[in-house]
Amino acid sequence: MKCTVYVIYLGGEKLPKDEVRLNPAEGWLYYGKDDSVFYPRTVARLLKHPGSTVDVITPLPYSSVLINRGGIMVSGMQEVGIQQHARQRWWCVPIGPDRTPLDPAAARTTADRPAQTPAQQPSSISAEGAPARPAVVRPDTAA
Repeated sequence: MKCTVYVIYLGGEKLPKDEVRLNPAEGWLYYGKDDSVFYPRTVARLLKHPGSTVDVITPLPYSSVLINRGGIMVSGMQEVGIQQHARQRWWCVPIGPDRTPLDPAAARTTADRPAQTPAQQPSSISAEGAPARPAVVRPDTAA
């Protein structure tokens, strides 16, 4: 998906909000298996074009994703040297076809709503207090 990405850390240190907002990167967000290593790990990448292998910013291996408040928080460890990693987070805001950020209120799904307990879920109880059952019509008894 096309996103604007805000890099939140530099060298493992959190950047001030004003500085984060000054340097957004735009590209196609990829999150999945990292095929460049022989052991399984996830990687987040911001690619120049869909299906491209050209990264807009340094890939983020060992990453995890949290979808919240109209955006995607990607957390992981950025490689800063041989066998050296620093904490990194990206705040990703999806972009619509007209290059404007998507409206989070319009994109809300049932996943955004709190889970209901069985007592809160709507039930079908008949007036007699027994669970209501749908009428079954069998072909041999239909008139």
